[in-house]
Amino acid sequence: MEIPKVERGISSVDDFKNALQDLEKSVISILPMYNYYSYVIMTTRHVLGPMLMSAHKELFENVLLQKFLDIRRMEIVPSDKRIAIYFHNKNGIADILFKLLWYFSFLRNK
Repeated sequence: MEIPKVERGISSVDDFKNALQDLEKSVISILPMYNYYSYVIMTTRHVLGPMLMSAHKELFENVLLQKFLDIRRMEIVPSDKRIAIYFHNKNGIADILFKLLWYFSFLRNK
């Protein structure tokens, strides 16, 4: 869905109201409950490796998705490679989108 553009000046209260409603629809469309990629970003913020593997196998198979999300792996128990926490790199694309999505979700549920 494309963000609506104002092609002419808003001359009435109804035009302004309609522009705001169109913007709200665009913002809602990226919320996790409506958008799979937003859902993946929200559910991979801080997660244990085995949980991530069972919930999002595609992350381990899709290198482009891993790069896009910019996920880091931190081993908890050095003797067991399976036990690790995955998280978004600070100020990476997933980190920034997570904060933005959290903010929009907060506004929507306010």
